[in-house]
Amino acid sequence: MIGNEELRHLIEGWGLVTDFIDLETQLQPTGFDLTVKTVERYTSGGAIDFDNTHRKIAESEAIPFVGGLVDGYIDLPPGVYRIRFNEKLNLRHLPYPISVISCYRGTVMRNGNYTALGFWDYGYEGRGECSFDIRNPHGFRVYANARIHQCFFFKATKVVGMYDGQYLFEE
Repeated sequence: MIGNEELRHLIEGWGLVTDFIDLETQLQPTGFDLTVKTVERYTSGGAIDFDNTHRKIAESEAIPFVGGLVDGYIDLPPGVYRIRFNEKLNLRHLPYPISVISCYRGTVMRNGNYTALGFWDYGYEGRGECSFDIRNPHGFRVYANARIHQCFFFKATKVVGMYDGQYLFEE
């Protein structure tokens, strides 16, 4: 796992993470916090298969923040939502191969909720997203730019090729 001193070098010198809000707040001892750009409700179903010929990504629509994009909030009733992050990851143009695992911050779980997110492979570049499952029967308030996920960066060894899938350069 890559620590904060090396992460700072990779962020400032190589653009490992861009579009962040505050480097000092988001940089953690062994990771980096991702923040909420949008919260969206699903408006359709999706599909997955073996070779992606029938893959369908569910559609969604943004829920507006009450009070605006700086200090605003959304009160979410129980259900599953899509979160898009402010930050972009650049795992393509680095001095060595890096992959990323991310998980929700403890406050999310301690309030009876959780998120789900895939693995970012070496070569990925873009603005990721996660699903956000509100399990607390009383709901959950999410503020604009809330730190919701923490990324953990790993050096990959003996890598041949880079990620080149559908989610490359996603916004």
